[in-house]
Amino acid sequence: MSIKQIAAQTPLLKTPRLTLRKIIPKDTKSMFLYAKNPLVTRYLTWNPHKNLRYTRAYINLLQEKYQTCEFYDWGIHDLKDKFIGTCGFTQINETEKSA
Repeated sequence: MSIKQIAAQTPLLKTPRLTLRKIIPKDTKSMFLYAKNPLVTRYLTWNPHKNLRYTRAYINLLQEKYQTCEFYDWGIHDLKDKFIGTCGFTQINETEKSA
């Protein structure tokens, strides 16, 4: 199994304060609440989400990308399972052993 395939499986990760897991459709409203804010997205590789429909379509696209090993992000959840952000890799280079 390649490192890309392993990363694309997006394993569940837990810390004492956070849970990291795949971004799923039930995260739509919570993601939109922060992703619509230009101050939040100011230094990111993507623009603010314009509406809830955009966020829903984005998360549906992620489901396909997870399946094809093209996406390497986790949703970050607090102790109450509130979706508060994302983290991950924009790319993985197996030849260079970098991400």
